[in-house]
Amino acid sequence: MTQSSNHIVVIKLGGSVLDSKDTSLKDIATLKQLGLKPVLIHGGASTVSAWSAKLGLETRLVNGERVTDDATLDVVAAILAGLVNKEIVAALLDMGIKAAGISGVDSATITGQIRATETGYLGDVVQVNTELITAAGCEYNPGNLTGQFSPNKPPLRKPPPVEYKRRPGSRRNCLRTPS
Repeated sequence: MTQSSNHIVVIKLGGSVLDSKDTSLKDIATLKQLGLKPVLIHGGASTVSAWSAKLGLETRLVNGERVTDDATLDVVAAILAGLVNKEIVAALLDMGIKAAGISGVDSATITGQIRATETGYLGDVVQVNTELITAAGCEYNPGNLTGQFSPNKPPLRKPPPVEYKRRPGSRRNCLRTPS
């Protein structure tokens, strides 16, 4: 690979990146040394499952996807935006790589849309806001995100505010999330 500068590389990492046998973080350090600007997006399903079990929460799957109810969402937020995120940042700092960890909920960096009720809060990313990344020392141009930090962004986004509306002629309230 030839030396480059100001090129963004978006990298999706599994939570297993912290496994002692995984070399992904060393590879990211190499990319930084070559002048590339890695932006990391990480998972952590096994850590979420382990902590859910410790807390007595059952992990339920629908079509291979985690059902994320209120209690599970709290665990996901704590584990992905907290524990896993900060462990990755600390590992990068130990390698001499400047790193900052943010979550999708910070400054509405990632906005999502909930898919269906059977999977709870599971959803899809609909928008990425780069303002916080820019404020962290990166520069955003159309198609190019550059800077000296490696923001570490889990795909975590709390659901939008909920609006309750009463249906005319109905004694039930319906629940709706703003579009």
